[in-house]
Amino acid sequence: MDNKSLSSSQAIKKLDLIRQKLELKRDDIAVSHSTLVDESRELKSRQEQLAAVRERCEKYVAEITQRSASSRAETARREVLSNEAAAMKKVFEHTLSRAVQELKDAKAQQIRKLLKQADKESELREVSVLYEDEEAVFRVTDESYTFDYLLTDACRIFELHPDDVQIVNERDEVWRGNASVRDELSGFENQYGHVLLKVREDETKDEEDLDDPDALLQLLLGEQEQLKEEEEEEEEEEPAQQVGAPVKTAKIKKINKKQLYRELPVFVVFMTLFIVSTFLRRAGGEREGYFQVSAIRELLVNNKYGDYNEKTYNDISSFSDIFTWIEKVVIEGIYPDSKYNGDPFSPREVGAVMTYNRVVGGIRFRTVRARPNVGCIQPSLQKRKLTNGTHIFDQNFIDECWTDPSPQNEDTRPFSIGAELLNVHGSCDMIPAPPPPPDRYLDNYGGEPPTTAALNAMDIRKLCRAFTYRSAEETKESPFLSTNFPGVSYSAGGYVRDTDNLLDCRQRPADDPNPNPNGVCERSTAARDDILLALQQLKDNLWLDQSSRAMFMKMTFYNGNLNVFMCITFAFEFSLGGRVFPSTSISTLSQELYKMDTPEKLTATTLQLIVSGFVLYYISVQVSLVYASVKKTGWIGEWMSDVWNLLECIVLLGFFLSTFYQVLLLNSLYPPEAIFENEYTDFASIGALYKLSFALDSLCVIALFFKFLKYAQLNDSTAMLWLVLTRAAADMGYFIIFLLILMIAFAMMAMQLFGSQMREYATFDQAVISLLLVMLGSFDVPGMRMRQPGISPGLMFFFLYIIVMVLIMMNIFLAILGEAYTQIRIAMNEKSAHAVPTRRRTLMQYCQIVRAIIRARLNQRRKRQAQQSVGKGRAALEGKAGGKSSGKSKAAMSTIELQNVAAEAASGASAHPASHDASPPRPATAKLGGEPKHVTIVEPARGPS
Repeated sequence: MDNKSLSSSQAIKKLDLIRQKLELKRDDIAVSHSTLVDESRELKSRQEQLAAVRERCEKYVAEITQRSASSRAETARREVLSNEAAAMKKVFEHTLSRAVQELKDAKAQQIRKLLKQADKESELREVSVLYEDEEAVFRVTDESYTFDYLLTDACRIFELHPDDVQIVNERDEVWRGNASVRDELSGFENQYGHVLLKVREDETKDEEDLDDPDALLQLLLGEQEQLKEEEEEEEEEEPAQQVGAPVKTAKIKKINKKQLYRELPVFVVFMTLFIVSTFLRRAGGEREGYFQVSAIRELLVNNKYGDYNEKTYNDISSFSDIFTWIEKVVIEGIYPDSKYNGDPFSPREVGAVMTYNRVVGGIRFRTVRARPNVGCIQPSLQKRKLTNGTHIFDQNFIDECWTDPSPQNEDTRPFSIGAELLNVHGSCDMIPAPPPPPDRYLDNYGGEPPTTAALNAMDIRKLCRAFTYRSAEETKESPFLSTNFPGVSYSAGGYVRDTDNLLDCRQRPADDPNPNPNGVCERSTAARDDILLALQQLKDNLWLDQSSRAMFMKMTFYNGNLNVFMCITFAFEFSLGGRVFPSTSISTLSQELYKMDTPEKLTATTLQLIVSGFVLYYISVQVSLVYASVKKTGWIGEWMSDVWNLLECIVLLGFFLSTFYQVLLLNSLYPPEAIFENEYTDFASIGALYKLSFALDSLCVIALFFKFLKYAQLNDSTAMLWLVLTRAAADMGYFIIFLLILMIAFAMMAMQLFGSQMREYATFDQAVISLLLVMLGSFDVPGMRMRQPGISPGLMFFFLYIIVMVLIMMNIFLAILGEAYTQIRIAMNEKSAHAVPTRRRTLMQYCQIVRAIIRARLNQRRKRQAQQSVGKGRAALEGKAGGKSSGKSKAAMSTIELQNVAAEAASGASAHPASHDASPPRPATAKLGGEPKHVTIVEPARGPS
């Protein structure tokens, strides 16, 4: 029963559940029905709206159809109007063109009439022939009268043979015999032409005039006609200004070769003396400086160290590596324990590096520090704020930050053990210690070197000074410009630890236990011990830490064989990224400037003074050119337009700066006794000035060689290079601008892609240098793919750079030069085609020309003196002999005229046909030079006799 009751109750519950579900479904159906009713109502309303919209659209379509019909009618009407307008325009244009053409024809006909009339009026009617101081005027009646006829007639008048003379123009050019006189000489403003009758020269003789020294000088330097043409201004098409001169096109800028020939000997002498004086300045051992520098570099820079001899100086990467390198390489190289055979070094051999290079003074260790949290702001990522419900407190990931060194953040406070010692003693000099040994205890035989105990007593004072700041006045150094970080320089002050290099140069007699009769300087092991002590002090007290921005180690060597000092600076720069950048600066120095104790030094000093005189001369020349430009135009623009003036200013400026630094260096040199100092003496600053003076000299030398291109223009073959560069200058300027733009873009792109992983692209200047090397074929594609694996932007950058910069830009560069070369070659070929071929002279002929110049100068002087004496006598007798002289000249004129008339009558019947018109003679109105003594006007012959 119980089971049945349970089953019935469960059935009842199921029925209730079913009923509830049915009720829910009924409710859902009711809701769906109401929703459908609403949607049907909404659909009906939308259908009504669509019907209304359809009705409006039909109205719009009908209206549009009506408007299109009216617009088609309007379009047809406009087409008719436009056709009518086009037809009227054509009629008007045709009428206007006919009217204009008629006006042009009338104007052209009028101009032709005027030109014909002007040509008829300007016809050549007479031609004058000048021979020495006489003139004969011939009438020209038609165009068939040639220069051969004119030559025959002139020879008949002047009683010459046609084979002995020739007709030339004012430029000494021979007229063609078959050329018409009227056609060739019709370019004059009046109706009279002028020609010269010149005696033919013997072909076996030179063309020079032995009575004209200027012509001889021009002949010695080059052909007269060529020099005259090159003194003219540059013009594209210059018409001939002389009679019969051909029209030439000047496509190459003409130069004044006469002036260049005058300047060339002076420049060659100056250039030779300057180069020789520069070479002699590096006299003696300085020319061997490379081998000295190479020896020290191999010993200290390239020498390996480490547990497995795997590191060199350039592999230093931490503070500990620096001290290890100094201990294992520097100390063992400068102060080794023994010789290569195991024997100990004698006192004279201690400190001798590579046998001949001896340490001068001590060794200096200097560091530059920066103050933390000065000039830098900690980013927000380095700190955060927290709360424990009642209090808010900060948390910092780091507590200090640093930036690049600058005068604002340079740390000058004592630190580490130095601060403790100053708190106790007040200053390093107040620390109790025995007095330092005298600098020259070695001068007295009775003096004794300091003992080891005395030196150890000074250690505490040296320790204090190493951790206490010293200013630039105390260090006597110069600021150091960073070689790894552009724009960063390190001050000359800092924290300094100098080591001692005690010398014992006492002169001891032969009976002394340690004889030294010549007073040769000797060293003990105290110098090595002091360096080891300094390293131990610096390491134990953490001389290098987070505030250290750079460390420098300086030393100086002297080579007695070469008489040359060598200054070495080892620099260790500490980047903000935690890397050590080692670098080396080595310079040689001679303290004997402008000496005269040897013939070589006397010659160098004398040549330097002579070169200075040349420089003063060139300065005066440039000043005069600037003054002339300012006086002419009011500005120096004309002077600056000549690139040779600017190049010469570079030479003069470089020489002036070089001389200035040499004088400054001369005043900065140490006395000879400085080599015996026990403490460090800074030769590095002097060495930098010495190197700078030679760098300026090298700039002057290369500028002088570039200026030599100015005088290379005297020869067409050597002038080719300069002409090509000047012709391509404008295009090259635009090309370089665009090349710089592309180079900047690619350098920025390379910095973004590889700057964080490749040293070559870490900074902008390094990226530019690396990209220039890529253009020359030096590229590291495996390195790029390693930093950017796969088909990466790095590989795409490489291909893009090669295509744009190497394949495109380099070929554009070559195309610019090739086009300029082609243009210059064509112009020079045209010039050579118009040039008159001349005969080459031998050395003996040039010597004869020089001799003729001297003789001509002397003849000119004697003639001038004779003319002056004759002029004085003539002036004194002019009043007394005036009447008689006049009568004689009239008689002479009558005699000459009678002779001319007789000669004309004798040859007129046989030489001249009767077709020539006879007209009364008339005086010549156009003449060359001064007034001729005798003028004769005759009728020309018809042909040669």
